[in-house]
Amino acid sequence: MIKICPGAVSIFAILVGAALVSTSIVARAGEVSIYFDATALDPVLPDDPGCQMTEMARILAEEVAKLWSSSNQGTMSVVGHDDRLKPDDVSLAVSECRANTVTQSLMEYGVPEDKITVEARGEMEPAYPTDDGVADPLNRRVEVRW
Repeated sequence: MIKICPGAVSIFAILVGAALVSTSIVARAGEVSIYFDATALDPVLPDDPGCQMTEMARILAEEVAKLWSSSNQGTMSVVGHDDRLKPDDVSLAVSECRANTVTQSLMEYGVPEDKITVEARGEMEPAYPTDDGVADPLNRRVEVRW
């Protein structure tokens, strides 16, 4: 289900019949957060660092590219984040992978590479502070600003 709230540009994709947000974008005045599918974030296979985008996340990245292209099209900042479950160095690598994945998707939808800056913050800036070693899907995100 996709819900668009009047008065603010907000799109939420919610798992039907479940309490957890699967993938979402919240956009207001050039600020967007993309939350990844919580079930796809922890490494399961050696080649899966927990940063693969779901199909819904790709659709939402396309919406971000459209929002950007209809705005002033300034420089876009893409910042990856992680929760505090993993060691610092792993969280930093995963957050970088997430940011790069979103960046690649944005470029596929028309945002030029020279208009995007990419950063990884690991677990340094949680949206929802937790103790070390705590998994929190709401901290596993990529923030996009322009």
